[in-house]
Parts: sequence; C-alpha cells; structure tokens
Amino acid sequence: MKDDITEILENLKAQGLDLANICEKEKLLEHETRCAWRYRIRQLCHKYLQRGCMSASEFAQLQEMYAIYTAIGGNGQTKMLYDRTI
Repeated sequence: MKDDITEILENLKAQGLDLANICEKEKLLEHETRCAWRYRIRQLCHKYLQRGCMSASEFAQLQEMYAIYTAIGGNGQTKMLYDRTI
C-alpha cells in the first residue's frame, strides 16, 4: 500500500502536480474568490447607499452574497459597510 501511494505521488510530480503545489494553488484560488466576492459586495453597498434605497430582491441578493462571502472566510471592513447598507 505504501509503495502504491509513493508511486502515485511520484507520477503526480512527474506531471507537474506536486501536492504542495496543488495546495498552494488552492489557497491562491480561495483568496482570489474572496477578493471577487468582497469587491462585488462593496460595489453594491456603495451603489445602494448612494441611491438611498434598494429593492426587496436587491436586499435578498445582497444578504445571500454576504452569507456566502462570510462562509468562505470574508470579514473586516466589508462587514461594516454591509451593516451600514442594511
């Protein structure tokens, strides 16, 4: 069993799929995803604050987006802006 796992890992490395490399790419992708969600939420919050209102569907969408954002580790200044917008 150990030899099988070693062989699999060596095959992955030969293909450029080093496990450490994969983990690093995954972390980078998570960070990029959080940044994209943060950017979109902040844009919407600024838009709604400037307009002074939002529709019921915009409100529901913003709540859903923020819930996803926090589930993937987002927090900080975006929360303050979100709370002020809500």
